[in-house]
Amino acid sequence: MNKKNIAGLIFILAIVLCTVLILMKLSKGIFRGYVWDDSYMYLRYANNLINYGRISWNPGGEPTYGLTAPLYLSIVLPLYLIVGNPAFTLFFSSFFCGLVFIGLLVFLLIKYMDTRIEIKWLFLGLLFLSFGITSRLVNHFITGMDTCFALAVLTGYIIIMKWYNSHPTTSRAVLAGIWGGLVFWSRPDMMLYSAIIPASCYLFTRDKDHKKKALLILGISGGALLAVIILNHYLLGSFLPLPFYAKSTKAYGESVYIASRNIAGIQFVNYFKNHAWLVIIILSDILLNFKKWKNEALPVEKGLLIAVCFFIIYYRFFVLQVMGYNSRFYYPTLPAIIFLASQSLINLSEYIKPLAQSFLNGAKSNIKKSLLFVLAVLLALAPAGYLINRTKSYASWLEDVLSNDKLTSLSVQDILTTPNVMLNPKSWENFYWIGIRRFALLPADLVAATTEIGYSGLIFDNKVVVDLAALNESEFALKGFSVDRLFEKYAPDLLYMPHHSYEEMNREIRDNLFFKNNYDYYPASVLGNTFKLEVALKKTSPYYKEMQNIVKDELAKVNPE
Repeated sequence: MNKKNIAGLIFILAIVLCTVLILMKLSKGIFRGYVWDDSYMYLRYANNLINYGRISWNPGGEPTYGLTAPLYLSIVLPLYLIVGNPAFTLFFSSFFCGLVFIGLLVFLLIKYMDTRIEIKWLFLGLLFLSFGITSRLVNHFITGMDTCFALAVLTGYIIIMKWYNSHPTTSRAVLAGIWGGLVFWSRPDMMLYSAIIPASCYLFTRDKDHKKKALLILGISGGALLAVIILNHYLLGSFLPLPFYAKSTKAYGESVYIASRNIAGIQFVNYFKNHAWLVIIILSDILLNFKKWKNEALPVEKGLLIAVCFFIIYYRFFVLQVMGYNSRFYYPTLPAIIFLASQSLINLSEYIKPLAQSFLNGAKSNIKKSLLFVLAVLLALAPAGYLINRTKSYASWLEDVLSNDKLTSLSVQDILTTPNVMLNPKSWENFYWIGIRRFALLPADLVAATTEIGYSGLIFDNKVVVDLAALNESEFALKGFSVDRLFEKYAPDLLYMPHHSYEEMNREIRDNLFFKNNYDYYPASVLGNTFKLEVALKKTSPYYKEMQNIVKDELAKVNPE
């Protein structure tokens, strides 16, 4: 068996194992309803775009720049029109973007790994095995969020810059510049790449013509960015996404920052552990071949490394990661890290080759083949053992699901028409919002307010929902949260009190004289441990009696005595 065949077998084994592991993860995601709450914001915007022809948070309301990735709507909206079911729409949106990311990544590596075919297959095999074993990336395939969309966009940008770098022409520079400016609509932080990589192409090359074209890319990216920002202002009512203002001005009070202070560090460690082998390859190459790397690494690779470092430092130390599950804020560095590791593996193989040849000098060919076979077996045993372990866990979980009468009694229609999770939705939604489905049946002019606005925004799709966290509320994001402004402008009929992490906001609302005089307040002491969000009902609301009955009925269900 030659080296190419061994590498090919490793790759095929990796694909099979990875596929099995991903399918297991996906099936768990379907049953557990792994679509994240925040992703439902995209469907609220999609609904309003369909019904009112503008990207707005509230039905028929003013344009709103609440989505950090408005381009992701180009995936969500058509799927929503085709699929219909909200949860499945989001599920397939992120999954589709994940598949596109994987396809672009494989193309990038096969096209631009300038090495022997067996090394390409070996790296791809190891990469797919790591995808299957480390579930965090797979999780992002099924959350409904825009993470995989960002991964695909960045991978596409790296391909374009490598394509440009292979033959720097004006037309390629123009395309790279336009793409670089438009990435702002996929995630504003991705502009780090479209600024640093062309700058590296200028700084780390001596060719004057190449320098001019690098400046052309920067200029076009800057011009495209300026056009995007101006369009944002006229079409969305804000130059920058509203979450940028809300999170950069400490609008929530100190308590949220204290509660979230360790998240960035924990999620960074988790991210590093999942992909440490890639980082080790890169660092080993730089440390062992520093002079060669400094002199021979292409400007695009140097720019990628610099951009990754800035990106991680920014999110590790300067961003409030309120919902940083599965290290999602760090994942837009993954395509760059993978590509850098692929180039470093080539350099390391050239560095190690003379040492290996001297070590094996004089050895018989069958001994060399045996060593390669042993390496292949070792590479296969670890993931196979992991798969066996996960299979046992999966079988135990599946047995629990099938033996649960509440789950198995649901019909296919129940599953397809459940907008939040695909099975057993009520236990999840009521954990946060008491009576939310019944409140949603009240007339469209009811006004609600909450900080947890993903799923609730979809349930109240025909109603005004005031986002107390200011992620989709221009007034609060640009001017800061104000209780007086909340009651003067909106005076919501139904007020789900802010999440308990927003201590200052909760205190301001409870201490407000208008609130005390005009609202029935149901604190945690009344709701007990069943519901996470306290609730208040406006006494002068035309729907006060109906809302009061809903709360009483829901409390009676959990406290029948």
